[in-house]
Amino acid sequence: MLESFRRRMAEDLEEWCRTLDDAGARLVAAGAYPTIDAYRREVAAYIAHLLAMVAAMDGDISPDEMLAMLFAGLGGVSTARDYFGAIEGMQHDLMHRSEALDEPPLFLERAADHDLAHGTALAATLVDALLGMAEAVVVADLAADASERVFLLGYRRRLAAFLDERGVEGGIRRG
Repeated sequence: MLESFRRRMAEDLEEWCRTLDDAGARLVAAGAYPTIDAYRREVAAYIAHLLAMVAAMDGDISPDEMLAMLFAGLGGVSTARDYFGAIEGMQHDLMHRSEALDEPPLFLERAADHDLAHGTALAATLVDALLGMAEAVVVADLAADASERVFLLGYRRRLAAFLDERGVEGGIRRG
């Protein structure tokens, strides 16, 4: 049962990564980014910070939460030493950059601009993928802590407010 849960989570995270990449290809084609690699670097940095923040909310980053983050594109971890080094680095970064998630990321702003100019729904699609990834980390260790849920609720509200302020169609799709 646990193995099938992990497999399903990995499949979902892989699908959200493809969704983010598809949106990136559209933004590159529209001239919002010079290359797909520039877009991917920005998205990867943001997602690494988001997922580390979610995982650390309960005071511990479990192996299953780390596994979820790896499937979401956080690379460079292949040994126990790498794993614990990555956790220490994340906790240090989180203490110094906890406000980084208060504002919408640049790629989301550019997607909203694209939506308004072209009548697309990239921003809502990206928000759905970001929330899906964050929710996957919350449930990865099969113990959703209240602090994780509170963080996720606040994050969802900030993203919804951003979409509303920008007048983007689609809104938040994830419950």
